[in-house]
Amino acid sequence: MRNLLQKKAMILSAVTGLLICTSCNSCPNKGDLTVPQTDATPPTVTLSVGVVGSNSTTTTASGGSAVTLTLGNKTVTLNIAATAKDPESGVQALEIDVGNQIEKICTGPSQCSGGSMGNVSPMWTSSTPAVSPGGSGVSTSTMLESFVPSSVGLLHPQQQPPAGGTLTESFTISAKATNNLGASASTPEITVFSKLP
Repeated sequence: MRNLLQKKAMILSAVTGLLICTSCNSCPNKGDLTVPQTDATPPTVTLSVGVVGSNSTTTTASGGSAVTLTLGNKTVTLNIAATAKDPESGVQALEIDVGNQIEKICTGPSQCSGGSMGNVSPMWTSSTPAVSPGGSGVSTSTMLESFVPSSVGLLHPQQQPPAGGTLTESFTISAKATNNLGASASTPEITVFSKLP
């Protein structure tokens, strides 16, 4: 088992290196565009979140709508993919943001507590120094991440709803992209939630 985990870690490391290279200014033959003096449009960014071992996947994109992903249990592993594109001025930075856990407990109809908004902060980031106009930039950057929400306090498998009531735990995931001229775009939030019973 240890050898298998070590092999997976080596593969993930190699993939991560390749992903960083897609937006790295020092990579050989890295550029596929010349950064212009001006760019009237921001980058586009897409975000997908899926549950490992199931067909449950939700996708959103900048300019789209907020969506939800319902979990069957609280011990799942999530795969996250974010892709930023800007064929005019290139992608300078890409980040995946995760909101703090939100808890809502209901003991009956209209008898609920909690449910306040959580803070949102970057969990994964990939960035390089901005390329000046006339320089060579990259049009696409991709991040692939995987994590267990319960391991970082976003879900609590041991917590159960009150008798006759319900317990909902949720958090949000979104992505933000920035181009070499400083324009940015974000996806709507994907709300991931678990409700018991």
